[in-house]
Amino acid sequence: KRFTRMCLQHGWRVAVYSYWRFDFEESRDLHLLIKHIEAKNPGSPLIAAAWSAGAHMLIRYLQKVGEDTPLVCAICQAGCYDFVEAVQNVISNENTTYPLFLMAQAQIGIRRHLRNDKTISKEERRKFDSILLSELHPMNLFNRFYCALPKDVDNTHGLEKIGNVNLKEIEHLGHEGFLSEGETFKEQIATAAWYTSRAVDNFDKIKVTTLLLHAEDDPVVGINHVAWENAKSNKNIIVAHTKRGGHCAWHEGLIPVGDTWGDRVATNFVSTVLESHAQTHFIIELVHRAMANSQRSPAS
Repeated sequence: KRFTRMCLQHGWRVAVYSYWRFDFEESRDLHLLIKHIEAKNPGSPLIAAAWSAGAHMLIRYLQKVGEDTPLVCAICQAGCYDFVEAVQNVISNENTTYPLFLMAQAQIGIRRHLRNDKTISKEERRKFDSILLSELHPMNLFNRFYCALPKDVDNTHGLEKIGNVNLKEIEHLGHEGFLSEGETFKEQIATAAWYTSRAVDNFDKIKVTTLLLHAEDDPVVGINHVAWENAKSNKNIIVAHTKRGGHCAWHEGLIPVGDTWGDRVATNFVSTVLESHAQTHFIIELVHRAMANSQRSPAS
């Protein structure tokens, strides 16, 4: 809401995507949404911003589409790019409230998904109820839920490998979890974890200018859950770290209210990109007009 308000103050139109799937590997919904907004606003520069787990979905989208996107830039604040490492960081945190918070959010995410996913019948929802009641580990809860979803592997963009999973070896498998019958249940949920949680493996595939903001004291998505050198080696990625800031916070002053440092940096970044984008198009338009005038002029 803070970032939306700041964007509106700058005169930018805002579309908010309240994601209902509990599946942050699945970026096809986002792909369709961006295409729809592009069709409704032809010629307008589009920018995407995401926070926390939503940043994983945005990064996966950017990795899959490459240059085939209308986005001129992207912003991720306190993004989670490796769910396995991030969850482990939360569980090992000395503050015991964070694992409880993560578990509660996972249960909320699953229930929201079940309310909205029309491909899941009432009979199938019973098995999800048993998962919610029996699983007390947030990563296992996510993986068991993911294995039970009625879906196929999304490899429409031809990625060969995610984490330690070779997609060519599993793409023929059905929605029960990308696995052979010989694997144990523990191996199944481990495979699902690697498949759904490794945006960190493909930073080199991002072709759009992307700003990654992260605080070193983030208690939910720890700073060490990503090898940042891999991200910085991509010329299209800008990485900015701060010593303080927490998770999606960056509040300043004694009272944590109002606009934050992170949101101001993000809006300044957007302003810079839009200004550069406008200048580039202005120069291109001048060149086109000059070429058109020269073609219409009579030969001397």
